[in-house]
Amino acid sequence: MRLELSDPFGRQVYYLVFYQGLTKVLSLTDKKVGFLNLPALLKTFPLPAETRWEDIFQLFWGRVPLFPGETGPVRIQADPDPKRMQFVVNGEPPQVIRVEKEPFRLVGTEVPRRGPSEAIEILFSDFIELAGSYWPKKIEARGLDSEKKLTIQYEQMISRSDIPDEAFLIAEPR
Repeated sequence: MRLELSDPFGRQVYYLVFYQGLTKVLSLTDKKVGFLNLPALLKTFPLPAETRWEDIFQLFWGRVPLFPGETGPVRIQADPDPKRMQFVVNGEPPQVIRVEKEPFRLVGTEVPRRGPSEAIEILFSDFIELAGSYWPKKIEARGLDSEKKLTIQYEQMISRSDIPDEAFLIAEPR
């Protein structure tokens, strides 16, 4: 997976490349390649302290990660919006996952406070249909107790089979 990170003005600042178990970051400003320090990065975003790389990938793919402590029986209940329903994942307090009924797609989740981590809300929107599934082009995570916010917005999504392996290689800058 290759991600291009832009500043608020749309200028590309970083490339993140996840390939064959390695994670590299290319700073376009500094023209340097380095490795990503996930714990340091996560402290700046509204994500639980125990977030793993697998959880980050799920967010990038428009899926809800089930963080530690969020496993167990799941019950289904009505949502205030009649076009949606909720999956409640047992925990104390539980994680709530919201889905639209038609078409069936994930629209958000509320992850409760766990230990030092604040409660967060993750929203999925601007869906496109790709390879028979609905994928969000916009993913927003925000802390419910702070101003922390993470927005992932895709301008273009291409089926994996169309991307050659060379697209994931980063040459050392000169």
